[in-house]
Amino acid sequence: MSTAASPPRRRPWLPIAIGLVLVLALAVRLSVRDAAPWVCAILFYATPRPVLLGLGILGCISSRTWRGRSLYLVASLLLGGWVAANDFAWPARDDRPLTTTDTIVFWNVGRNLVDDYVVVDEILETEPAVVGIVETGRLSTEWLAGWQTRHPNYTIITQPEGLLLAVRGEILAQGYHRLPHNSHVAWVEVRLNGQRVRVALVDIVANIYISRELPVLRLTERLAGWDDRPLIVMGDFNTPVDSAWMTGIRARFQEAFLTAGEGYAPTWPLPIPVLKLDQIWLNRRVQVQRAWQTSHWRSDHRAQWAEVTVGSE
Repeated sequence: MSTAASPPRRRPWLPIAIGLVLVLALAVRLSVRDAAPWVCAILFYATPRPVLLGLGILGCISSRTWRGRSLYLVASLLLGGWVAANDFAWPARDDRPLTTTDTIVFWNVGRNLVDDYVVVDEILETEPAVVGIVETGRLSTEWLAGWQTRHPNYTIITQPEGLLLAVRGEILAQGYHRLPHNSHVAWVEVRLNGQRVRVALVDIVANIYISRELPVLRLTERLAGWDDRPLIVMGDFNTPVDSAWMTGIRARFQEAFLTAGEGYAPTWPLPIPVLKLDQIWLNRRVQVQRAWQTSHWRSDHRAQWAEVTVGSE
């Protein structure tokens, strides 16, 4: 009497594929990061730490063997600790006396500013000192005049590239510089706490196939020339904070939310952000007292808020 041969056991392809991605992504992230040929850079941008944690959990769920589940469980615990240490802001105890602060706001509105004045009114109801917005979309003269009528205590400047700066009070000076690869920086000088402060608004190219090297390094060089005064730099850098090209900025500046915020730091894409692309950087002459982030259905970016004090080093 013959018995039918049992079908060959299939290898669990999903846990193997996940393991391969994790190994490659970790090798890139722990070595060259995005300072490498574009294939490595794309892998770096596509696999931020929260995504790696998600892959580890998925590997644990999909594994069919005790050994595989154990391996992915350990990997997930290690990745979870890595995310907690780097992608969350943990408030430190601050015993400094409370001082006068000015509120700074940045938001990538995703070209949703042109619909009505709801976004503007929501931002300005707290009367921040400076507001920076990118990806405004095309703004008509009539729309800008309407904003000025609704909020006459603000001075507004715009750039055709979708950058907008609104200042409560007088703008002392202003400028604009084009960076490589269709990237931009606009700046204004304002008076905060009786001191002249330069505020720069940045929008770096978003194309994942274009290296951030040239625009970020050119921006870093320009910021170094402005570092002799209080300086606030905010924008959509389209570059993670831990990018190899952000080394110069990290060395000179502190990021507001990572310094004085609390909670999950990534800002894009909503509703499940995994990358901190939206950032507010302060040089040593500006201290951040508090920072937070808000979400709105009109944009896939979280808005950045910071209360800062301008003083001596």
